[in-house]
Amino acid sequence: ALALGMPEPEPRIAGDPAGGWQFRLPAPLALPWQGPLSAAAAAAFRGWQPGQASPPVPCSGSPSALWEQCSLRDLNRMLARKLSPQEVAHAKAGPLHRDPAELPTATVEFTPAPLGAPPEVFFWQLRNVSGLPADIELAFPSDSEIDTEQWTEPAEPSRSEVRTRQLLDRRVFDVQPRKLTVPAGGRALLQLHYAHVTTALADGPNGSHQVEVLLRVARGRTVRLRLRGQTLRPHVPLLWLGRPAPSRRLQPVPLGVDLPPVQTVTLRNPTSAPVRFRVDPHPFEEATQE
Repeated sequence: ALALGMPEPEPRIAGDPAGGWQFRLPAPLALPWQGPLSAAAAAAFRGWQPGQASPPVPCSGSPSALWEQCSLRDLNRMLARKLSPQEVAHAKAGPLHRDPAELPTATVEFTPAPLGAPPEVFFWQLRNVSGLPADIELAFPSDSEIDTEQWTEPAEPSRSEVRTRQLLDRRVFDVQPRKLTVPAGGRALLQLHYAHVTTALADGPNGSHQVEVLLRVARGRTVRLRLRGQTLRPHVPLLWLGRPAPSRRLQPVPLGVDLPPVQTVTLRNPTSAPVRFRVDPHPFEEATQE
């Protein structure tokens, strides 16, 4: 099982061996669904490039907001539970007969920004608390698992596959390392990268870029990560909830409470243009009448 955590007050040090700078990854949250392999922390930075000597700029926002952007609570539950019959059948099937739609899926939402903005990088620190090493592989759909004969004519790629290949060739998305081993009792860093270098090739919601990557734990679960990022044209406003889902569910309140707690929804403007918005009161008025 694999579970992922987010920042907390106590720091732990990690850094880029090639660059020389260091940044702090706080200790993990205590999650009831953690498995033998868990993530000690996660963080988000702007403007980071492999091998750079200067430290990156931390992204603004709370740890809980980053939790929601990475869908880590959902992902932790997926990776800690037992394999379903569909997942077992998927693992036993050959590459030609595997349907990624059968796999549990978590969406990782990068913060929208205008064209030319510094790239955003999520760092996930994985921790192996088991007594055995954990081998992990991350594969994009274009990473073929099939060894074909030289005389075999390759299949014609679909429009989606061509778009994904173009996004990867332009390094709009990247995940590093593609293969890693977390030793027993050890830790390892995983990087998820999105660059705001083009407004073309969009096929996701609201004109966003989207690719899928499979996270495979050897002798364990495979999870489909849907990476989604949005690059805006200059001076285009955007009101953003900061999570993959287009809606937000309020916490339940017991029936008959005279003074229910006030719940807030954070609206973010990640652009360089001001945003004007209006709240429609009619749904609230209808709910009050009922």
